[in-house]
Order: sequence, then C-alpha cells, then structure tokens
Amino acid sequence: MSIQYFRILLLFFSVILLAADSESAGQTAFQNRDFRTAEKIFLRLTQDQQANAHVWKLLGMTYAAEEKFNLAEPAFYRSCILKNEEENACYYLARTNFTLGRAEKALQFYKLALPVASTGGGRGAGTGAAWDCACL
Repeated sequence: MSIQYFRILLLFFSVILLAADSESAGQTAFQNRDFRTAEKIFLRLTQDQQANAHVWKLLGMTYAAEEKFNLAEPAFYRSCILKNEEENACYYLARTNFTLGRAEKALQFYKLALPVASTGGGRGAGTGAAWDCACL
C-alpha cells in the first residue's frame, strides 16, 4: 500500500475523531449551561454533517434551552424527518410547535412520535406525548 493511501486513511479517521470530540464538547457545554458555546459547536456540526439527525436534534435542544423556539423548530424538523426513530426528535418537534401555538402541526408530529416511543425509540416520550395530545 502506498503512503498516499495511509495519508488518506489518517485524514479520514482524524475527521471522524474531530467530529466525535466536537459533539462531546458541545454536550459538555450544554450540560454546563454554556448554551452559546454549545450552539456554535452544534451549528458547525450540522453544517459538516447535514444528514446526521442526532446533531440536528442537539442543535434544536440547545435553541429550546435558550427559548429560541423559532430556531429550534427547523432543527427538530430536520432531525425528525431525517430519522424519526431518533430518540425524542419528533416529540421535541411536536412540543416546540405546541409551545409556538401551532396545535395542528403539533398534533401531526405527536402522531409520528407516539409509535416511536411505544417501540422503545423514544424512551419515555410516549407518556409525555400522550398527555400533550390529551391537552390539545
């Protein structure tokens, strides 16, 4: 194997490790309530990994924690649509729409969240979604 092949492999694994480190750093910032830092990290990750439902959900969670619900909604939407089995993604989207006073949209996404939660993908979100739906 050539040196160039090993360089490409090294670059590939460096990018993967950097992304993992960035996600971890963002989660640490979020846990420390440093939402500005978390927002910057997750925003960069969504630009680098546009098809990664998990990082879109993390960005949405950060916006929601900052009460930036109008920004959280599209991030949760992207996460839910990319992979509706992503833990709580559709539930968070529904809840955000409910918070924004969009009951029809909220109900639409609660309906997506409930089957996921009932199969274990939502890990408990089903109960919250069911109560939220009852309130609509």
